[in-house]
Amino acid sequence: MQTLDQDLDPRTHDALRQLAVGQAAGLTLQFICNKENPYADRQGWYEGYRYLYDCVVKHQEPSDELVEMPEHLNHLEWPEVLGLILDDAKSIEQQMQEVLRLAFMGLVSESEFLGLVQTNTTTTVSLSNIDHKHLVSVGQHVERCAQKQGATS
Repeated sequence: MQTLDQDLDPRTHDALRQLAVGQAAGLTLQFICNKENPYADRQGWYEGYRYLYDCVVKHQEPSDELVEMPEHLNHLEWPEVLGLILDDAKSIEQQMQEVLRLAFMGLVSESEFLGLVQTNTTTTVSLSNIDHKHLVSVGQHVERCAQKQGATS
């Protein structure tokens, strides 16, 4: 079996990395669209990456009924394509982390504003009613204000 960079190994991927790798795989590879292909839609893209990884490790050519090498990447070998997917995934993951960080800042800010964060009391909040996009916007605003305040200090 071929030894590949540990970052490529799906067994090392946490949930956020799985989402990012799946997105990058869907953007990079050509998964054949048919009812029998479990990798043909967004829900299967990460599993498609895992399938391709397993093929590379076992020195097997992936089934052309499931995935094809995109024309613009024909000059590469499959291990190199895995590397490209992972490079793209790292960028996607960084963007996801930034959005999550801003959403968290927004949640903390909104919670404080609404009096939901209180000392020695229990407050129940329904997370299903939270506008996640609004939280990211609030987080961006909080960050900008902190940067401006830091610049004037």
